[in-house]
Order: sequence, then C-alpha cells, then structure tokens
Amino acid sequence: MKPYLPIGLLLSLLFVLCSNSSHAVDEAKSPLFGKRPNIVLIMTDDQGWLHLGSSGHPFLHTPRSDEFAKESLVFNDFVVSSTCAPTRAALMSGAHPFKSGVTHTIHERERMALDMTTLPEVLQSAGYRTGIFGKWHLGDEDEFLPDNRGFDEVFIHGAGGIGQCFPGSGSDIPRIDIGQEGFDPSLPVYFNPLLYHNGDYVQTKGFCTDVFFDEALDWMEEQRDAEKPFFAYLSTNAPHGPFISPGPEYDKFHIDKPQRETLVPFYSMIVNLDENLGKLLDCIDEMGIRENTLVIFMTDNGPVGRGGSKFRGGLVGGKVSVDYGGIRSFAFWRWPEGFKGETKTDGLAAHIDLLPTFAELAGLELEDKVKQQIDGRSLIPLLDNPAIAIDALPDRTIRFYRGRWNPGELPSADVPPFPWSVRTNRFILVNKDGTPRLFDLKADLGQTTDLAAQHPELVEKLVNENTQWWRDVQPRLVNEEAYQKRSRFPFVRDSIN
Repeated sequence: MKPYLPIGLLLSLLFVLCSNSSHAVDEAKSPLFGKRPNIVLIMTDDQGWLHLGSSGHPFLHTPRSDEFAKESLVFNDFVVSSTCAPTRAALMSGAHPFKSGVTHTIHERERMALDMTTLPEVLQSAGYRTGIFGKWHLGDEDEFLPDNRGFDEVFIHGAGGIGQCFPGSGSDIPRIDIGQEGFDPSLPVYFNPLLYHNGDYVQTKGFCTDVFFDEALDWMEEQRDAEKPFFAYLSTNAPHGPFISPGPEYDKFHIDKPQRETLVPFYSMIVNLDENLGKLLDCIDEMGIRENTLVIFMTDNGPVGRGGSKFRGGLVGGKVSVDYGGIRSFAFWRWPEGFKGETKTDGLAAHIDLLPTFAELAGLELEDKVKQQIDGRSLIPLLDNPAIAIDALPDRTIRFYRGRWNPGELPSADVPPFPWSVRTNRFILVNKDGTPRLFDLKADLGQTTDLAAQHPELVEKLVNENTQWWRDVQPRLVNEEAYQKRSRFPFVRDSIN
C-alpha cells in the first residue's frame, strides 16, 4: 500500500474538514494551483437556466451548447443574483453585490464601488492579459469603466443594454433622443451598434453578438501569438430584450413551435449565441490552445418574465425573483488539461466563487484586503472531486435580495427588505412578505412543500443571521444618494472611429 493519499483525495478531505471559511485551501495545494490556464468566460443575458436543449427545453435548437455540456463538468446547482448588474458585481468582486454598492440596475446604483479589487485586476497581477467584450453594466462614468477596473482590452456597449436610455449616467452611447427613457424603436438597436473601444467609439457592422464574438476571437489570437495567458470575458447583450432576431435563418427553427409569435426573436437570439459558441470553440481548437484553456458558459439570472418565455422547467420564479428559478444558472466548465469532463457535480457553487477560484488557478496568494472582501470560496475542491457528497461538504450561506427600491427610499436598517432568500447546501429560505418559507432543493426543486415548521431552529438561525447581515452591510451601500448628482451620457468622447 502506498504511504500517502493522492493529492486530489487529500484536498477533498481537507475541504470537508475545514470550516465555512471563504478561503479554505492554504496548506495542501491542488495540482491545479498555479497551472495558469487561459480563461474564457461566456455569460449570456436573461437567458435563464432552462433555455438550452441540454437543460431540458422542449424544442430550442442549441446543438453546440448541448455538445459543449456533454464535454464539460456541469454544475447542477450554480447560483447567481436575480438581475444583471448584481450578478456582474458579484462575479467581478467575489462579494455579495450590496458590498459593492450595487442594489439596482439603474439610478447610479449599478456602479461597483471604487474600493473593490476586481477579478481582472487580480489576474493582471499574475501576468494575465484581460479583455471584456459586450456588457459591463457596473458604471458608465470614466472612473467606473472597465479600462479603469483591470481590463487591458475593452469593447463594450453602455448601460444595461444596447440602446438603453435612463436618467443619469446609466445610458448607452448617446445616439438616441436624450429626452426619451427606454428604447428608441426607430433604431435597429442590435445591428451595427456604435461601441466603446479602448477610449473611443467605433462604428461596427453586423448583429451585436456576432460583433462581440469576432472581436474577442481576434484579441484571443493576438494573446496566443504573444504567448500570454489571458482572461476573455464575453458578456453578451443577447438574449436581453427587446427581442430582435438576427435573421430569418435563425427564426426557421422555432417559427412553427407552440409559443407566442413575439418569442421567435428571443429563441433566434439564443440560436445565434449557440452558433457563436461553436465558432469560438472551433477557433480555440484551431489556435492549438484547447488543452490549457478553461471555457465557462453560464447566464446571469433567471429568464425574463413579462413578455418572455413561460418555460421554467418546474422551477418557481424568473428574473428579479429570489426563488430558485430566478437565481439558478446553467454552468458548463471545460478544461481538458485540468479536470475530467463528461461529469456533473451537485455541490453548491456561485458567481462569488469565480474570483477565488481563478486566483488559485493563476497561482496567487491573495492579499489580506482582498481576502476580507471575498464572500465566495474556491471551487478547486469540486474540480478535483466533483462526486463529493453534498452532506460531506462544509455548509455555506449565500444571500439574495431583489433590491430595486425607489431612489431615496433606502429601507430601514432594522428589517431586511423583502423579498430576500438564503441558500445553504441543501435548503432555500424564501421570505417575500414576513413569513419565511423553507424548501429542500435536493428533494423539491419546484418549492412545493414548505418545511419551515419541521426545521424551526434552522429558520430562526437563518433569519437572525440575515437580519444582522443587513445591518452590517449598511456602510457599503455607497450609491444610494448618487441619483441626486446625475450626469448625462458620460461616454462622450472627442472622436468616433
């Protein structure tokens, strides 16, 4: 018998024995630590967990996504925030979005606090080149833009969507009537978008998703040629509304399916995303970097509700909801050189886990300031041992708030604003109206049986902890008065290329 344990097993045992700390693995290092893969993170907008064939959608045509899922480690229980900017803040900071001051998607409350260390800044410190392509949505004023938050290459639209125009700085590039809020329907919003590229505007040609993927692929090839590890963040605007079809060649897959006619463009945008994902994967192969490139495919929140698809896969809630249907994301991770594909894990994972995970993959020991900022934990133990039993994992709590209160109406610090929910490894506690309800997601994904009466001590514990957390987070809500000092269209530059 060998006198030692395989390091993957040893690390998994260490993970089980450690406390509920966000920063568990210090002594025994996984073989993945410091392996420095290229990282490509693809995050779609408002797609929701079910809108893929591999997730069980009854007719969506997504062959490349489905194939990619089969090749990947699939996280069956991956959670995000219930709306756009909060998920992005959590992903970029490793912290609950309220700790970044992000409590809404507009009203200046989408701006990520300037004292937060960001994911690309962490990777830059390890020698990575960093690029963002698509949606930023964490502040449109100069100091908040991604070129000042750790990204070497920036190719984005403004605000929360192409063509959006809301009061204050949260508006897209100023090519629409500044007196109109919402979308200007006279513009082909998703075609030929004017985009922000490294400090200037560029006029592009084509459908927005195609444009973002093409630009990202060109940049990735440059990094390959320079032999630099890179982080490419491809955060698409699609399939966020308004639903605009990329063309009839995409509509044909769903035009005769049982649905509202207005949803055909929504599905067509997803088909186009699927095609672009396939193109990216093919290019990675052609560049010869498949083996040491970690590719992650996910979405930012549950599916849009009003006017959107009614397919929920039996889950309760969609975008904006703190029920499981509003916070569950598909999450497919593929890295041939790093871990085994064609497998699944039931361990709870979240957007806040990406920063500490990527830092370890890059070989970094985080500074104390960053460690204190982070709420997430490294997912390397699950990458090493995806089959680890749920009950063998140290429990954790992850909080979800809708936020979105009106400007100037910050709720009392004494009572967490409804609705909110808290996840543990097994349960979700949902409080929409002052009556907390507890559901066992491992046995009841559809939240049909309230178990609060059977577990009163757990309910009381989670409620009390959440009340204290809400009180403690008050100093971090730094954007609540910013709506009073709004500036218009901060994106203005001297030149358009």
